Order: sequence, then structure tokens, then C-alpha cells
Amino acid sequence: MDEAVPTRKIREGRLTLVGKLFQNPKINFLAFQNTMRRAWRLENVTFSFLESGIYAITFMTEAELLRVYETGPWSFLSHLLILKKWEPDMSPHRYEFDMCPFLVQICGLPFEWLIEEVILRAVKSLSLVMDVKVDAKGIAAHKIGKAKFLLDVTTPLKSGFIASKGGKKLWLDYKYERLLDFCYSCGRFGHYANYCEEVEFKYENLETKDKCLYGRWLKVQVQGHNPFMKLFYGELKEEDIEEEIIPETLVHSL
Repeated sequence: MDEAVPTRKIREGRLTLVGKLFQNPKINFLAFQNTMRRAWRLENVTFSFLESGIYAITFMTEAELLRVYETGPWSFLSHLLILKKWEPDMSPHRYEFDMCPFLVQICGLPFEWLIEEVILRAVKSLSLVMDVKVDAKGIAAHKIGKAKFLLDVTTPLKSGFIASKGGKKLWLDYKYERLLDFCYSCGRFGHYANYCEEVEFKYENLETKDKCLYGRWLKVQVQGHNPFMKLFYGELKEEDIEEEIIPETLVHSL
């Protein structure tokens, strides 16, 4: 096949991402294309259907491809879009779509711990860590530790990490950027708590969030601490808890 594949097809492959929506939902292909073009602010990106819900997404330039690939994760109608870079001589069904890059912020770090080595140790239990950094947040230049890692979308999210130094232990919150809705019972993507087949969902547990293993507090945009922090340190100040935790099933029923 060496002489059969033209050079122009190799160049096209280098400008292509291979994508699949998590759990392969039935969608309107035209709406999917239009929505993603608007989200990426690109008019000339081309979508091609390959097989089994797998798409080839071809860009005009490598810069456009890298911008989309590195600023994810992306979603369509609350379905996670997992993107992979094109690989030569790879059949579509051989791409694996269980891993997706995510950004996580580590909250609760003492200010002297805000260095890359400490951040790496605080997130290495999540999965393969791709990048760590100390970032400035907000007008007051409040510094936060964050990391990009490969999340296995078939496994439960993790809420945080217990760190120790000199015999002293601290609880560190994980907060995920661009986190989609997920199951508050088992901590996985793809369904809501009242449809969970692994962990029974009990509405009475929502009377106090101390009984909830997962919730909206795992999202960066939701203010307030993880309930595990309260369990670890005791009562928190009232002003630290800014938002009542509401089950995602109730939010979507309004």
C-alpha cells in the first residue's frame, strides 16, 4: 500500500481529529456540525462520518486543530465529545475513546505548597498527568494549582486527596473545569442518579449533603467546599458555603 496512498491524504490526516460522542447517542448530524463550528468559531472545518458513531474532523490549519484539541473537553447536548489525533494506518474502530483530557483545580493548598512538584503529587492518583502549573485567578491574582490529566470516563470521579507533611494531614478538594452533568450516586458520566443501576439513589440523602458522595461542588463554577472538607476539618464558616446542593435530576425537571 506504500505507493497507493497519495501524499495529499497524509497531509489531510495531519489536519484531522477523530472524534466520538461518549456512549454513542443518536444525534442530528447537521445540528452537531453547526453547533461545534459555532463553539470553535470555525466555518471551514469539515465533518465526515466514519463508522459506529466515529467522525473525522478536518481543519484548514494545524493551528486550528491544536487550539480545539488543547482547549477541550467539548460537548454536544451534554454528551462528551472525545477527540483523538489522527494516527497513520489506524482503522477507525481501533481508536480508544475511554480517555479524555480534563483540567482539575486543587483547592486547599497552603500558599507555600503552590509549586508544580506539590501539584503533581496531589493529582498523580487521578491518572496520567499531562501538565501542571500555578495559575492566577481573578482580579486579585489569587493563585491556584491546576493540572491537565487523562480522565477515564468509564470510572467514578474523585473528590479530593488527603496530603500529609511532617505527620500533619490536609484535605485537598478537586474541582473540574468544564465538567458535564454526571451521576450523583456512582460518580460516572452517561446517566443521572435516578437511573443509576450501580448505586441506589435516595432522595432523603439530599437533606444533608454530608451523605452525598458526589455533587455539583465538583464543578469549578460552583462556589463552596466539598462536604468531605467539613467532615475532615469540622464545621466550616457559614459564609464558606454559598450554594445549596440540588440533584441534577431536579434541576432538569424544572
